[in-house]
Amino acid sequence: MYAFEYQRAKSVADATAAIAKSGGKALAGGQSLVGAMGQGGVDSFARVYMAPGMQHCSGGVGPDSFGENGPWPGAKDPHQSLQLSIEQWVEKGTPPNDIVATKFSGPLNSGRAEMTRPLCVYPNVAKYKGSGDENDASNFSCEDEHK
Repeated sequence: MYAFEYQRAKSVADATAAIAKSGGKALAGGQSLVGAMGQGGVDSFARVYMAPGMQHCSGGVGPDSFGENGPWPGAKDPHQSLQLSIEQWVEKGTPPNDIVATKFSGPLNSGRAEMTRPLCVYPNVAKYKGSGDENDASNFSCEDEHK
């Protein structure tokens, strides 16, 4: 959506509804959208992912690499890249589910992978299954945080 369209919108919900109406896709949103459009309406065009332990853009104690700045060289799978996920959603109609985020030992996605963790579609959260390496995404499942 263009800046002038956003400025004309009365609220973020109005602006996001315009994206949905135009057939656009978004990896953002929130509870106010669900209240305005219903969960099914929001799910048709938006996904929200929380990145626990990540600072504002990158860094922090949690995994902070998931294709948010374009695909990193090792990510050829939409399951590991927000950019590739949204491309698949727009071009093939396949909405993204969980994304695997990686914490690398070096800056800018360099070095070895120290940790992987699923980023779950909100309102689900990553829960440890109770066994296996806590730094391996395969030992977590995305579940409703209230269960």
